[in-house]
Amino acid sequence: SLRVRLLPTSPISRAWIALVITAVLWAGQSIAAKAVVTYVTPGTLSFLRWGITLAVVLPFAFAEVRRERKSIQANWRILLLLGLMSTSLQNTVFYWGIYYSTATNAALLNSTIPIWILILSSLFFGRRSSHGEWAGVFVSLAGVLCIVLGGSRSATGGYAINPGDLIMAAGLVNWSLYSVLVPRRPTHLSGWTFVTIVSAIGVVAILPVYGVELALGWDFEWNTQVIVGTLYMALVGSIITTITYNYAIDKLGSAKASFGTHLVPVCGMLLAFLFLG
Repeated sequence: SLRVRLLPTSPISRAWIALVITAVLWAGQSIAAKAVVTYVTPGTLSFLRWGITLAVVLPFAFAEVRRERKSIQANWRILLLLGLMSTSLQNTVFYWGIYYSTATNAALLNSTIPIWILILSSLFFGRRSSHGEWAGVFVSLAGVLCIVLGGSRSATGGYAINPGDLIMAAGLVNWSLYSVLVPRRPTHLSGWTFVTIVSAIGVVAILPVYGVELALGWDFEWNTQVIVGTLYMALVGSIITTITYNYAIDKLGSAKASFGTHLVPVCGMLLAFLFLG
């Protein structure tokens, strides 16, 4: 009988496919975030996102979490760090930034991730990067700066830096450090279990921020846009992309996998044009 293989058997080829999927879904996440932060404050949005994620993944991972509790306890430091970096810190900072900036700029700034990963890997983890890698990184940086600054001229004719872009840039440095550290997690844990652990950490860490926003009287509005966008970020942005991105990093390495982020601006600008005008 004729058998058709839908996916390549090579782990490296599958890693590149996972990276492409991650980039496309990340682009959609920028659109969803921009659509939702108009109605929901950053801390509340982070809490809702990771609360929904935890509720969805926990039933699938509960048995493994119980079975691997000794391993989880032995690796609690790296899991705690990755959980804080990928949930509460990353998302809250990103949502504050995109509130003041645009979904297009958010997608463009993702292209700076390879720069931060190479710098962090070289400075703190002893990785030797090739001249070609550095050349590609600086060409990419020049392109991003030209596009972001070119659309941000002030009334005097000079360049005006959007504070939202600076906030998002800080969040991307944090994400780059996460990318460098994530191979050090206990890789024998399944993707479902890893997402469950970081989701639980995120919910606990974001809870005080959410409480402060409630105490300040910062309310949010429920509508179709908020519900669809939040579900997209919780189910697609938190679960699927975490699994695909971690898989790509495990097979390709942090530095090589980071270059997949150059697909995000292409998809992000197209989606922003279609959905946000």
